[in-house]
Amino acid sequence: MKFKTKMISTAVVAALGASGAAQAVHLSADGQGQVLLYPYYNVQTKGSTAYDTYITIVNSDTVNGKAVKVRFIEGKASRETLDFNLYLSPNDMWTGAITRTAAGDPMLRTTDNSCTAPEILTPAGASSTTSGVTREAAFVNFDYSGDAVKDNSLTRAKEGYVEVIQMGDLTPLGKTASGLNTYAAALHNAGGVPANCAAIRNGWLPVGTPSGFTSSIDGIAPPTGTLSGAGTIINPLEGTDITYDGIAVNNFSSVPLHFAPGSIRPNLGDINPKVSAILQGQSMVLTDWGLTPAPLSMPVSALLMRDQVINEFAVAAAPVGLSTDWVVTFPTKRDHVEQALLANKAPFTSTLGTNGACESVSLTTYNREEAQQTTGLIFSPPQPIAGNNLCWEANVVALNSSAVISNALGGVNTKLGLTLPFPEGWLRMGFAQTRVAPALATSFTDLYTGVVTTPATGTTYTGLPVVGFAAMTFVNTSSLANYGGSYTHRYSRRITP
Repeated sequence: MKFKTKMISTAVVAALGASGAAQAVHLSADGQGQVLLYPYYNVQTKGSTAYDTYITIVNSDTVNGKAVKVRFIEGKASRETLDFNLYLSPNDMWTGAITRTAAGDPMLRTTDNSCTAPEILTPAGASSTTSGVTREAAFVNFDYSGDAVKDNSLTRAKEGYVEVIQMGDLTPLGKTASGLNTYAAALHNAGGVPANCAAIRNGWLPVGTPSGFTSSIDGIAPPTGTLSGAGTIINPLEGTDITYDGIAVNNFSSVPLHFAPGSIRPNLGDINPKVSAILQGQSMVLTDWGLTPAPLSMPVSALLMRDQVINEFAVAAAPVGLSTDWVVTFPTKRDHVEQALLANKAPFTSTLGTNGACESVSLTTYNREEAQQTTGLIFSPPQPIAGNNLCWEANVVALNSSAVISNALGGVNTKLGLTLPFPEGWLRMGFAQTRVAPALATSFTDLYTGVVTTPATGTTYTGLPVVGFAAMTFVNTSSLANYGGSYTHRYSRRITP
């Protein structure tokens, strides 16, 4: 066993050396990383009930704090609805709830004390350093007002997903040019209140010309990961909740990415270096995407590209009320769709329009006893183009439901119905889209033999960059026996030299 472990380690080092990269971005096997992706949030109402979504971010680093960009993104075209800088001290945890204002518009509410820039104010619009005080920030439509989707409403921001990117480490010795120790300012006292959040925020003033924070001397060290988190979609009156873990991406950047509050950066295009590392079978596949014109987020897209999504379902009519929704989210889609050249859009194939940017999928369903059906499975409502397509960024597929609102998650904005011939079983969703990495940009390293192969011709990645989960709820209308749960999607990959 020691020999095998040593051989695998040697092979990984050899693979990185062959790529010329000191590190490569990869999916974390341990649930911690520099980037966290939360596939879905929802604050829609359903009859007399309503959904809230709770988000947690944990820094398990016992030595260093973390500077983090927190970004909320609507689900139709991946436009930002709210973002801010978050400064976590060692062992710190941030929590927030996505909910609704009195007018029914989406907003963030938190009682967390960790430093943010800009400051999240009290409902009265006041600053407060009191521990546990409620603070709120409304979602906005500035980023999508007037876009091709032609939907400027704040209702559009009631569904989407969350992106968390570590900008750097706060170290005990790090100081800004003006002498501010960001680590010390973010550190909590015995009462759970940070020492000086105002000093961190003031370092960015005046807006646009930060006085204390610069790209070279800002007291922020390169990011080292150790972030983790989870989401909970809860309907308190219905008595159901759906929980999931944030998807962790590690080795995202070897340099600090400390951008100003209000900046659209860092985003998933700020990977440094532009190298992806993917375990396929017993091979480590490394691709240097910096060797070809590609969307800046292509290394993350490569990590998430799957040619099949597989998960379970079970449905039953009232009074049992057993429902299943699938969340299918494409967190890098916007970066591809907005490329001017069709070749650069790959693996995506469409341009954003009123009905989204549609991508074809294949569907095969199975019951629990091997029976299957491929033909005749059609999404509803009928789509503007032939076949089955997922057109949005964060899609909710309601199985055996034609209702306007999905039963398990309450999805509306990007909801599709799918009628299946079986009340329970599993579903296979396939993607045949491709992107070709150029010749000599990819290496395949056998982790047991150490043999490295670098194809002289292009390597084909098949599929779409996808994350998500299946949500199941049991709402018994004849009793109070209501439950909810989630199943992380299972996937297959196809990377062929």
